[in-house]
Amino acid sequence: MSNSVPKQRMNLAFERLLYYYGDLELNVDERLIRIDGGEEMPTRGEFEVLRRLLERPGEVISREDLKIHPTADLRSVDIIVSRLRKKTARAQEFSIETVVGVGYRCRDTS
Repeated sequence: MSNSVPKQRMNLAFERLLYYYGDLELNVDERLIRIDGGEEMPTRGEFEVLRRLLERPGEVISREDLKIHPTADLRSVDIIVSRLRKKTARAQEFSIETVVGVGYRCRDTS
Protein backbone atom coordinates (compact mmCIF):
# COMPACT_ATOMS: atom_id res chain seq x y z
CA MET A 1 0.00 0.00 0.00
CA SER A 2 2.81 2.38 -0.78
CA ASN A 3 0.65 4.68 -2.92
CA SER A 4 -2.39 4.95 -0.66
CA VAL A 5 -2.13 8.71 -0.25
CA PRO A 6 -2.79 10.66 -3.44
CA LYS A 7 -0.34 13.34 -4.34
CA GLN A 8 -1.59 16.74 -5.31
CA ARG A 9 0.70 18.75 -7.52
CA MET A 10 0.16 22.26 -8.61
CA ASN A 11 2.32 23.37 -11.48
CA LEU A 12 2.21 27.14 -11.06
CA ALA A 13 3.66 27.85 -14.48
CA PHE A 14 0.69 26.17 -16.09
CA GLU A 15 -1.80 26.56 -13.21
CA ARG A 16 -2.73 22.88 -13.32
CA LEU A 17 -3.95 20.79 -10.42
CA LEU A 18 -3.30 17.07 -10.63
CA TYR A 19 -4.43 14.33 -8.26
CA TYR A 20 -2.49 11.07 -8.25
CA TYR A 21 -3.63 7.86 -6.64
CA GLY A 22 -1.43 4.92 -7.50
CA ASP A 23 -1.36 4.74 -11.30
CA LEU A 24 -4.42 6.97 -11.73
CA GLU A 25 -4.09 10.68 -12.48
CA LEU A 26 -6.95 13.18 -12.44
CA ASN A 27 -6.10 16.38 -14.31
CA VAL A 28 -8.45 19.06 -13.00
CA ASP A 29 -7.54 21.65 -15.62
CA GLU A 30 -8.12 19.32 -18.57
CA ARG A 31 -10.86 17.34 -16.77
CA LEU A 32 -9.19 14.08 -17.81
CA ILE A 33 -8.49 10.76 -16.16
CA ARG A 34 -5.14 9.24 -17.17
CA ILE A 35 -4.21 5.64 -16.53
CA ASP A 36 -1.10 3.98 -17.90
CA GLY A 37 -0.80 6.41 -20.81
CA GLY A 38 -4.47 6.18 -21.77
CA GLU A 39 -7.06 8.89 -21.28
CA GLU A 40 -10.72 8.84 -20.28
CA MET A 41 -13.03 11.83 -20.51
CA PRO A 42 -15.39 11.74 -17.51
CA THR A 43 -18.80 13.37 -17.48
CA ARG A 44 -19.25 16.34 -15.15
CA GLY A 45 -20.81 14.08 -12.51
CA GLU A 46 -18.09 11.44 -12.80
CA PHE A 47 -15.41 14.11 -12.56
CA GLU A 48 -16.92 15.66 -9.41
CA VAL A 49 -17.41 12.33 -7.64
CA LEU A 50 -13.86 11.19 -8.44
CA ARG A 51 -12.40 14.54 -7.37
CA ARG A 52 -14.25 14.35 -4.05
CA LEU A 53 -13.01 10.82 -3.44
CA LEU A 54 -9.41 11.76 -4.27
CA GLU A 55 -9.52 14.82 -2.02
CA ARG A 56 -10.19 12.55 0.97
CA PRO A 57 -8.08 9.44 0.31
CA GLY A 58 -9.08 6.30 2.16
CA GLU A 59 -11.86 8.13 3.98
CA VAL A 60 -15.40 6.83 3.64
CA ILE A 61 -17.57 9.48 1.99
CA SER A 62 -21.32 9.18 2.31
CA ARG A 63 -23.49 8.92 -0.76
CA GLU A 64 -25.19 12.12 0.41
CA ASP A 65 -21.84 13.97 0.34
CA LEU A 66 -21.10 12.63 -3.15
CA LYS A 67 -24.35 13.94 -4.66
CA ILE A 68 -23.64 16.40 -7.45
CA HIS A 69 -26.89 18.31 -7.12
CA PRO A 70 -28.85 18.82 -3.88
CA THR A 71 -32.06 17.49 -5.41
CA ALA A 72 -30.41 14.39 -6.93
CA ASP A 73 -31.35 11.04 -5.46
CA LEU A 74 -28.80 8.68 -3.94
CA ARG A 75 -29.25 6.15 -6.75
CA SER A 76 -27.66 8.66 -9.15
CA VAL A 77 -24.46 8.48 -7.06
CA ASP A 78 -24.46 4.68 -7.38
CA ILE A 79 -24.83 4.94 -11.15
CA ILE A 80 -21.97 7.46 -11.40
CA VAL A 81 -19.73 5.25 -9.28
CA SER A 82 -20.58 2.26 -11.48
CA ARG A 83 -19.55 4.22 -14.60
CA LEU A 84 -16.36 5.42 -12.88
CA ARG A 85 -15.42 1.85 -12.01
CA LYS A 86 -15.67 0.94 -15.68
CA LYS A 87 -13.60 3.94 -16.77
CA THR A 88 -10.90 3.24 -14.17
CA ALA A 89 -10.84 -0.56 -14.51
CA ARG A 90 -7.37 -0.46 -16.16
CA ALA A 91 -5.84 1.06 -13.02
CA GLN A 92 -3.78 -1.54 -11.19
CA GLU A 93 -3.43 0.45 -7.95
CA PHE A 94 -6.81 2.16 -7.63
CA SER A 95 -10.38 1.10 -7.02
CA ILE A 96 -13.55 2.52 -5.54
CA GLU A 97 -14.72 0.45 -2.60
CA THR A 98 -18.31 0.29 -1.42
CA VAL A 99 -18.81 0.58 2.33
CA VAL A 100 -22.25 -0.96 2.73
CA GLY A 101 -24.79 1.33 4.32
CA VAL A 102 -22.39 4.28 4.37
CA GLY A 103 -20.82 5.26 1.05
CA TYR A 104 -17.60 4.89 -0.93
CA ARG A 105 -13.84 5.34 -0.62
CA CYS A 106 -10.72 5.14 -2.76
CA ARG A 107 -8.70 2.01 -2.22
CA ASP A 108 -5.10 1.20 -3.05
CA THR A 109 -5.05 -2.23 -4.67
CA SER A 110 -1.28 -2.54 -5.12
